[in-house]
Amino acid sequence: MRKLSVHNLILSFALIAIALITASAIFLYPLNLVDGSTGGFLSGFYRLGASLAILFFGFYAARKVSVKQRKIYYILFLALAILAQLVFLLTFVRPVYTDTGYVTTMAARLIEGNHQWYNYFYTYPNNVNVTLWWSYLLTPFRWLGVTHYAPILPWIQMLMLDLGIIYLSRSLRLVNRVLSTIFMFIALFYIPWFMYAVFPYNDVVAIALMMGVIGSLIRLLSNESAKSKWLHGTALMLMLGIAVTIRQNSVIILIALLLTILFSKQFNFKLKSGLIILGVFFSLLGTVSFHHFQKVEGFQSKPTMVTPSVRYVNMSWNPHTAGQIDGPDSFLYSNFPKKERAKLITDELKHRIKELGVLGVPKHAIKKIAFMFSLAYSNEDMGGLQINRPLLKYEWESTPFLEFIGNLFQPIYILLLALAMLVVINVLKNRKTIDSRILNLTIFSAFSIVGIFTFHILLWEVRDRYALPMLPFLLLLAAIGMQLLFGLLKKRQETVQRVTNKFVLLSLVLLMASFLVSFSRANDRVSRDGFVYNSGFSLYTENGDELVTIPGKTTVETETFSLKSPSNNLNIDFSKLSKEQLDQLKVTLIRTDKHQSLTLNLKQSWSSYPGQYPVGDYRLKIENISTYPVKTDVLQNLKTTNLQGPNVKMNQKNVKGLNAIFSFTDHHDTTWINRYVYIFLHLIFVALLLIALAIKRRQRIN
Repeated sequence: MRKLSVHNLILSFALIAIALITASAIFLYPLNLVDGSTGGFLSGFYRLGASLAILFFGFYAARKVSVKQRKIYYILFLALAILAQLVFLLTFVRPVYTDTGYVTTMAARLIEGNHQWYNYFYTYPNNVNVTLWWSYLLTPFRWLGVTHYAPILPWIQMLMLDLGIIYLSRSLRLVNRVLSTIFMFIALFYIPWFMYAVFPYNDVVAIALMMGVIGSLIRLLSNESAKSKWLHGTALMLMLGIAVTIRQNSVIILIALLLTILFSKQFNFKLKSGLIILGVFFSLLGTVSFHHFQKVEGFQSKPTMVTPSVRYVNMSWNPHTAGQIDGPDSFLYSNFPKKERAKLITDELKHRIKELGVLGVPKHAIKKIAFMFSLAYSNEDMGGLQINRPLLKYEWESTPFLEFIGNLFQPIYILLLALAMLVVINVLKNRKTIDSRILNLTIFSAFSIVGIFTFHILLWEVRDRYALPMLPFLLLLAAIGMQLLFGLLKKRQETVQRVTNKFVLLSLVLLMASFLVSFSRANDRVSRDGFVYNSGFSLYTENGDELVTIPGKTTVETETFSLKSPSNNLNIDFSKLSKEQLDQLKVTLIRTDKHQSLTLNLKQSWSSYPGQYPVGDYRLKIENISTYPVKTDVLQNLKTTNLQGPNVKMNQKNVKGLNAIFSFTDHHDTTWINRYVYIFLHLIFVALLLIALAIKRRQRIN
């Protein structure tokens, strides 16, 4: 009874957590976003109405397709998924900056033998292991002569995701072939999580390993052989140990798995004890091994420089935000020694909790849920994302396009959550008769989802990227839930026939309400900014040590770079220079393909220079025309050939790692949402309803 009560308890908590996430996905938006980028997302009427439309269409379309046709459609779908991934990888580009910039740049430095670590890593040592991971993984490419890694990183990460999906799908065949197919369909179709393939960090690595862990758990549960059980058990704990080492918050999943094993009836005492020992052992082994690798690569931790953990907790309970990372909070009391800083931040945290009060704490928790879970689309970590031709002509269209994708997949996200809830409810009701593998997978998923949810909502800072570890479990539960739902609907066809028209009408009413409620806003004027080109990022933790001084009578010039989309703003920051220093510099933008040049009129406090910069090839030239040296934030030395922007020469001589920081953007005033897109987003789901009704009518006639 004790084990059953633990199962009931965690399943109940999971049901509450998923229900809260679902409610936020239907009704809420991330709050307190400075850039207001949620403006193009449609209301709860649309989200709920479209979800119902997809559900009805999916049910009747699945009934119409024969077994032979399903195989054909499945092959066509796989081909379409591969094509979509290729288009994505060839057209989507996200420049690296902050965390991703430091990790990829330092990994390249290590590959080239530079073991001088940035201050950033002493402040945030949690990113050292992932830097080592990428340096080891990319070293073979260095042997092949590749020195610019940015173009290949998305392909590597997409491959990781695909391998994880394939392995988990193949493992699910041991449970049910239909379930395996459904999971493959959902996982490859759910585009929002593929967005992170262009985010070179540790998230994709971790979730790919999570799918490997779940797949090996299925194989362990499906095998009768003790040898096979130990083999798959060792494999899953090894993968989880690697995940914990590279992405530390994966320890939540480790705890979830250990608790699942501990309270499961399907493991004998010997296997249960052995797996728990292996889980702890591989996690410790990974930590100790990478600590050794850190020393080998020249990293020695400086405890006094490490950011206190309470800083993240304090940020999460900032009454003036939604619990996300905040600039002033990030550097709060940063001029104090670590121990004193931790104490001051702790006092600030206590003050904030007191300020929020009994009613304010749950309200703030709702804001955190909304920020982290309300949108299917990644709304926070895709700043600077570029979508190149032929997909889009202008970069300012990138944000509206991503909001279109977000609106298209938001109803699917809601359905996935609803299906996951259905599975949890079914397991709660039928725990004694359900397949033991489905039971254990659901319990593992429940522990993981509750762990991720409570850790961030009650303790840590939030960002939508932190919800990624939940996705493999959500997609798994959704696949189980879809098979369960269609089975239930087939058994109750008379009831389904009786209520179908009512739900179709409800869906139409909701879609119509959405159309009418927001239609008046369609012509509201908003500003959009697209990133056309980005040459580098500022190393904000290095105290200026990376900056390069331009000697007197010296010319610094980039190699040729291309603008693939027109721009109307050049961003280059000379604002910290005095007027006298500005007078020493002559900055010229040269368009090489048209033999034209533009000399910038440098002014104090200016960091951007509006103008018309058409598609073409350019070079940037900075001349110090005086005899006195000038040090500027524009020029830095990364000490690696792996540059995001063009190579830079000083007096016609190559300087390894020399990098000029500038970017081109495209500012455009447009409408809140394109009216044709707005109409399309509603009509497509109305069309799905009509198609479903037509299929239903034909089935009744036949």
